[in-house]
Amino acid sequence: MLLVDLPGHRRSALPPGRLTVEAMAARVEALLYELREERVHVVGISLGACAGLALALRAPARVRSLTLVNGFARLRPPDAAGALWMAVRLVLLATAPMTAVARLVAAFDARARLGEIRCPTLVVAGLDDRTVALEAKEALAHGIPGARFVLVPGSGHATPEDRADAFNGVLHEFLATASCRCPRCSSRRSRRARVSEIGH
Repeated sequence: MLLVDLPGHRRSALPPGRLTVEAMAARVEALLYELREERVHVVGISLGACAGLALALRAPARVRSLTLVNGFARLRPPDAAGALWMAVRLVLLATAPMTAVARLVAAFDARARLGEIRCPTLVVAGLDDRTVALEAKEALAHGIPGARFVLVPGSGHATPEDRADAFNGVLHEFLATASCRCPRCSSRRSRRARVSEIGH
């Protein structure tokens, strides 16, 4: 398992010049090359999901499967309260100092390229997420051919933390299917936007 600190997060400093989600993806690709990792299962949450999506678009041969947790192709708040919360988050990012990260979150838009994704994809959505609108996550799943969409009740933006057991269960099941080449699993992967819901 490889845990990556994206630029501007934890121990990874912000690089000089203009930072974009695509530039983050390029750095992850370079790291995979350096570590001689040919094809990997990519799991990302929030901004990490955007970077994973950008990596799959930039270097599809490197991505065996894609799991996007509370991610988006274009960030839009779920409602007025969500818009206020998003504004607060962006202000905090801009004063952390994380101005570059705030800008790239607001500027990212991959909607026009979602149809290019060809790897098995799982989109996980916390039902109670107040940061990324459910509609944005549904649009993400429907825009990616064959993507599976899983809704997690009782979960906010940090689904792997607040519903860890449920998240780990669905992730393990997905990775097992994504790694298998048997006809049954291939058929399951070919279905468009399968929707399921994890119980409480």
